[in-house]
Amino acid sequence: MKEIERDTLNAFALERVTQYQKLKIGNFEISTPFFSNDTALLFGQIMSDVGVSNEDIVNVFNVYNNNKVPFGWFRGKGTPEQITFAAKEIAKQWDLDLSKAANSEVITEFMKAAGLGIDCSGFVYQTLKYSFEKAGYTSVLDSVLRGIDVHEEENEYRIGVKNFTGKASRVIHPAETQPIDIIVIKDPTRGKYTHMALILKRDEDLMIAHSVIGQIPTGVHMSYLQIENDLPQFSFRPNLTERWEKLYKMGNLEFRRLNVF
Repeated sequence: MKEIERDTLNAFALERVTQYQKLKIGNFEISTPFFSNDTALLFGQIMSDVGVSNEDIVNVFNVYNNNKVPFGWFRGKGTPEQITFAAKEIAKQWDLDLSKAANSEVITEFMKAAGLGIDCSGFVYQTLKYSFEKAGYTSVLDSVLRGIDVHEEENEYRIGVKNFTGKASRVIHPAETQPIDIIVIKDPTRGKYTHMALILKRDEDLMIAHSVIGQIPTGVHMSYLQIENDLPQFSFRPNLTERWEKLYKMGNLEFRRLNVF
């Protein structure tokens, strides 16, 4: 893609990040908290283990994915609009008046209790999807992500970090980094990728945007990235995991570029 197109994608991605950081719920703007879909995937495995047919399992998840239940149907993968709508609908069902919340923290805790939030891959995917569609590349992102270690019936609510790695992207040096590149973190002991983030540019600064559970408060964060002598320096300081500079030196943090570029 031409640089101007990447810049356009970056502008729309920044717009989407802001929307995740400023959900209008009650009388406050709420930054989307972290919520993982791991429990839903475990539920699917349990159904399989007790003999529920694959067809019935798909039907159950389709009920969630088509918004036939009052909440939790997007399981950490929803858009800002979906999350906001669900929060208001759940409040009605629980007979809660969110306009009476004393502060934003009250609404955030309510959202966590209701299972409303976004996980790392859901955030990156939905931000990129919004950006690519707004820029006029509706099918480009899905063409590189779908069908890669994913069953045909899976959809955007089941896309994880694994879909962004492998054939979907390639490793690059930090010095090559541009907006719309990604960062992935892997756990060599478990042989899997555990987290991802999106690299954007705001003004003249490179930024890391992600939904994180390893920093308090959890949820959508933006922080600065600097590259010096091909080594990354992160202003992000996790509370519950190793610093990212250390992970990079250990070979457990990768800079990657999607193969749409």
